Amino acid sequence: MPHSQTIARPYAKAAYEYAVASGKLEHWSVFLDTAGRFCTDEKVRVHLPERGFFAQLESWLNQYLGATRKNGLDRQERNFLRLLDAHDRMTILADIAREFRRLRYASKGICEARVHTAKPLNDTQLKKIRAFIARKTDKTVTITIKEAPDLLAGVRIEYDGLVIDQSARARIGEFARKLEESRK
Repeated sequence: MPHSQTIARPYAKAAYEYAVASGKLEHWSVFLDTAGRFCTDEKVRVHLPERGFFAQLESWLNQYLGATRKNGLDRQERNFLRLLDAHDRMTILADIAREFRRLRYASKGICEARVHTAKPLNDTQLKKIRAFIARKTDKTVTITIKEAPDLLAGVRIEYDGLVIDQSARARIGEFARKLEESRK
């Protein structure tokens, strides 16, 4: 969802700058990751547009954070959520959390990469991918692997806003486009 990532970027940047300035970087990381997970849960997501559902979501988040990090939502977090709700942006909370994490990692010289793979990768393949990204970014690389059988074979690597798609699905798609163009 490139469009939602574009919209999420300024919210994440503002949250990150506040978290750094207030010395609450870890606190906000937990808050945004948790809120992002809540809002991507299908049982919650379908209700986000409903009038009055925000109060229920805020209550759930407050209870969950109170139990897991020993303090519920603080005033700034509540205000941030209310701002998102007022502008119909609750559906992009996971994108905001992801961008916040990217900013946090970037400040530490870490590149977060997502590798989508049709089949599980062995340690050698993973090391090669990590080394490739490290050479390109000159950063320490963390990798999240997601199995995606629909790729058929190969991998799709996402890092620093770039996508390298070496999957069979992408290659078949490229072949189909070239074939269609040659027919015109």
